[in-house]
Amino acid sequence: VFVHIGVSHARSARAAVVCGKKVSPAAVVRNRLKRVARSVIEQRFNHLPAGHDFLITLRPAAAHHEAALRNDLAILLAPYVRRTT
Repeated sequence: VFVHIGVSHARSARAAVVCGKKVSPAAVVRNRLKRVARSVIEQRFNHLPAGHDFLITLRPAAAHHEAALRNDLAILLAPYVRRTT
């Protein structure tokens, strides 16, 4: 999993998930992985900083390790999640 972060002029954070055919030739698998990644993002979306774009690129190893995908993505997004008290 790679997370690319860019600065934008948007009023809120934006996120996109990319999962190419190298990950899996089966669209069902690719769509499942994108849903898993989007669910992790949605759980943290309101705490991501406004004006940032997050591009999540899934790699072939993600096709066989869904739990690791969830964990890795949560770890990669953690530094950008605003703490609420």
